Amino acid sequence: MLQIPTKAHIPNAKHPGRYLAIYLAVISACNVAALVSFSQAVGLHIFCFWFVFLTIVLEAILIVTWARSTNTQLVTSLLYLIVLTIYTWALAIVLNNPPSAQGLDIGEAVKASVIVLLHGKDPYAATYNSTSLANVLVYDLPINPAWFHYVYFPFTTLLALPFVMVLGSAFRLHFVLFFALALSLVFLSRDIDKSFKQHAIIMFALSPLLITDVVFGYDDIIFLSFVIAAIVMLRKHKLLFSGILLGIACATKQTALLILPFLMAYVWRKNGITPSIKYSCYTLVTLGLFVVPFFLWNERAFINSTFFYLGSGGVFNYPVHGAGLAGLMLKSNILKSRWQPFPFIIPELAAYSAVCVIGINVLRKNPTIHIVVYTFGIAILAASLFSRSFQPDYFSLSINVLLLGLAFHTPTLLAPTNIHSSHIKPSIKAAGFYQ
Repeated sequence: MLQIPTKAHIPNAKHPGRYLAIYLAVISACNVAALVSFSQAVGLHIFCFWFVFLTIVLEAILIVTWARSTNTQLVTSLLYLIVLTIYTWALAIVLNNPPSAQGLDIGEAVKASVIVLLHGKDPYAATYNSTSLANVLVYDLPINPAWFHYVYFPFTTLLALPFVMVLGSAFRLHFVLFFALALSLVFLSRDIDKSFKQHAIIMFALSPLLITDVVFGYDDIIFLSFVIAAIVMLRKHKLLFSGILLGIACATKQTALLILPFLMAYVWRKNGITPSIKYSCYTLVTLGLFVVPFFLWNERAFINSTFFYLGSGGVFNYPVHGAGLAGLMLKSNILKSRWQPFPFIIPELAAYSAVCVIGINVLRKNPTIHIVVYTFGIAILAASLFSRSFQPDYFSLSINVLLLGLAFHTPTLLAPTNIHSSHIKPSIKAAGFYQ
């Protein structure tokens, strides 16, 4: 088992438990406050008390254990119990809140696309004004533009398909979100650095923004779980499995495409040109297997729904929304309405290209996974700021990705100082934890 040398054996070592316990206490207060607010809104008054009580007791036990024991397995088990408590609480809130109260059309759109596909029709060419999505309106429009477009890449529909077939009318996208979250935790727990799972749980899984997004029904955790799986497999030098998982992530949501240049640069610098070409092929072939059949089904409908719908403007496309460049232009009357066409793709690509140039240059000198994840988070934030719609979930997604990068970085940040190379196992050194 890989283990970072502890304070008992190495001089001037930092005590990671102290820093992580303080951070855990802060985010736990945020999580409890948010979930109490949600619980009050849906009438879970009695359950709320017991969830708060259980969460506080578990965290108190954890902090005492961290201070008095070096048993990492016990600490990790307590962290998993806290995660289970928090997300059971979140699930209880979701199940007591009707789908219409979520204020989002994501779940209904995914469900409707599955039903359309089961009837043998193209979900990207279908209209959804006669489905359950018909009850969801946006802004001051008498129609919802989502009635005429399905924006998500094919694997989102394919992943939801068994859930819809089993649950029928009881389907909620939240069930897929909780499945994706569990998948991400499974892979994070299998990382090559066994102590990393503690950092991942605290920095990522217990992020208040991630928990809030799951409660509200935002779908980003789905593609992000496959990105996490791909990164963990890459750290274990399993290029084939990593490439396949990354291809699945890209076939789930367009946002995953933003990480490709950074991961390819990382593989190139770590493994050489030939492995990087193979890795690219594994990813692109997997992406093509899911996307190409739907693209060939109706090329124009696929492109209009997955790309032009979000950026081209017009009454039947996505309106300007959020506090980014587009929202600022709308408030300044540079744009006369939410649906006025404007080539936001130009500043969006410019911002993303700038991040790519800087990120790849940094990776060329320092090829580490946390740099890959950091640049991915910054790229999401930069591109979405200059897009037609800078929604709250884009901001929270970028923060969650940055926190994931911090989780990968934490073993280095909290590593013992003044360590002679003889103290570090070759397998740890090869993994890049002390770079």
